[in-house]
Amino acid sequence: DRRKFDETFRKLQMDPVYPYLNSMTGLNDPGDDAQVMEEVMQKDLPEYAQMSRTAVCKDLVRKAEEALPSLVEICKALAGSLGMEEVGVGPV
Repeated sequence: DRRKFDETFRKLQMDPVYPYLNSMTGLNDPGDDAQVMEEVMQKDLPEYAQMSRTAVCKDLVRKAEEALPSLVEICKALAGSLGMEEVGVGPV
């Protein structure tokens, strides 16, 4: 049902890990003749306004480490449903 697909896709787009999933090579690969490249950027969160760059980096690392197990499970499920043998998480 197209309506259910659109609703689910909108929910996925609101997830904080969506920009990372969307930028994964092979899952968001427009091919050789595509003219559009979408830049993935970290949001400038209000809680970071009074923090040093080092403190912001440490907080981002902490959040990434907390999210990693879930991201790995999501990637395994995506790989399985897409018939892919391997999906990389993070800089490879």
